[in-house]
Amino acid sequence: MPKSCRFLIGVPTAETARSMVANINRAYHFYPSSSFNVLERRRYLTLAIADCEQLLLDMQCMKDAGLPINVNRLENLIKMADAEIGKLQSKRKNTRLIGKQTVEDRIRDAEAEIERLSSV
Repeated sequence: MPKSCRFLIGVPTAETARSMVANINRAYHFYPSSSFNVLERRRYLTLAIADCEQLLLDMQCMKDAGLPINVNRLENLIKMADAEIGKLQSKRKNTRLIGKQTVEDRIRDAEAEIERLSSV
């Protein structure tokens, strides 16, 4: 990428990639043993998918701007980003509550969640 475009395109693209990795790491810090953790894990996976789609838009912008970029390399990155989106969507779809909770446990968790939300 030419030096004149690094701050306009390169830095935001790198920051988006860092954000995607950070959101994936945050998602896996929530073990889905409670409904709150399931929702948080799905939330961060959704944010990671959005970051990945933003990377695709950034690459499209680079291509449309006519920058001297190797198109073959860009196509490989696009394929990798599409594959990553598919994996993240699959993970988000298959994130379910793990463990055996009784009805009383679920009620207690729901009441704790209501209390947490009302305090915010």
